[in-house]
Amino acid sequence: VVFTTAERFLSWTMDAGETGHWGRERAGFWYNARVRSLAALLGPSVLRYGGTSADFTAYNFSGRFFPTSHPDPTRRTLVLNETVLDGLVSFCAAVGWELVFGANLGTYRTGVTAEATVWDPAAFRSLARYVKRRGYDVAGWELGNEPDLLTKDHGIPISPAVEAQDFATYAKVLEEELGGGGGGGGRRPYRIIGPDSALTAQHYFTPFLGNLTAAVGGGSVVD
Repeated sequence: VVFTTAERFLSWTMDAGETGHWGRERAGFWYNARVRSLAALLGPSVLRYGGTSADFTAYNFSGRFFPTSHPDPTRRTLVLNETVLDGLVSFCAAVGWELVFGANLGTYRTGVTAEATVWDPAAFRSLARYVKRRGYDVAGWELGNEPDLLTKDHGIPISPAVEAQDFATYAKVLEEELGGGGGGGGRRPYRIIGPDSALTAQHYFTPFLGNLTAAVGGGSVVD
């Protein structure tokens, strides 16, 4: 035996844009008995819901809609609401999968100048409170998707240093709303994952880790 993979090594990703394009005729997809039976046959897995579209998704929870800033007019804003999240969680629970959720880093931002913005947690906090109230089990939380491409392709400037601070804020909001002490190492009831990066590690991820460690101690924020 060269290596034994984790039981949930087999995993899947769904871009948030998929559900954003669904009409009423597909609203019952997550509850379809045949789909659930087929998914369960794939065995224990992790479903990651996020991708590029997650950074252009507005949240509507508990009767409050949070509009996004929208620096890229070529992309339409999608909406994530209770119906979509309920379906995701119900599906994963029914088929024995774990859910990793990717939050909007790209277009929930505020700042002093266009060149220096920080993540605005208000919309995500409403989502987290809904998750807590419903008692949902989310195994992992990501913040954004490929932030280096957000800067390059969409004109949303997020440097490694800024994203380190964004992740620190993200971890703080998760702890306040969902509980779990800092420090990583499995001590939280969930994992904080990321960031994804599209280019080389030296280009973005390595500087991110350096800034995160210098600012707040990397182990207390990401797992």
